[in-house]
Amino acid sequence: MWDEIAAWQETLKERPDLSAKTIVLYTQDARRFATWLQRFCQN
Repeated sequence: MWDEIAAWQETLKERPDLSAKTIVLYTQDARRFATWLQRFCQN
């Protein structure tokens, strides 16, 4: 899952309509969700 998020981040960097800050925030949210999902699925 982490590799997919990193690849998605690289794809986002190619978009001229997104600022660097927006990309950071998007990927932070994706990582937080992935962490939550892993914990949720372990229970």
